[in-house]
Amino acid sequence: MVDLFGHAGLLDEVVKLMESIEIELNAIIWRTLPSACKMHANVKLGRTANEQLLKLRQDESGDYMLLSNMYAPNGEWRGAENVRKLMDDSRMRKSLRLA
Repeated sequence: MVDLFGHAGLLDEVVKLMESIEIELNAIIWRTLPSACKMHANVKLGRTANEQLLKLRQDESGDYMLLSNMYAPNGEWRGAENVRKLMDDSRMRKSLRLA
């Protein structure tokens, strides 16, 4: 539902749904939101979602890339640069995935 509502642009509904869920929100749920936020240029909500995701999984380079890639298309170059610097400082590298 988070993915469906998010991609439909119903980001306020996603927030309400996530607040009403009686289970612990895991990394899978948090990871679905940033791509919808990027699609609908809601950097603020995407940043919040990604911060929650990074609390759960600090060592996943893809999660940092989600955040960086959300900033850049919206012209927030400093935010993208800060994420890349954070990755460099922690010696984290983008993982290469083969199709």
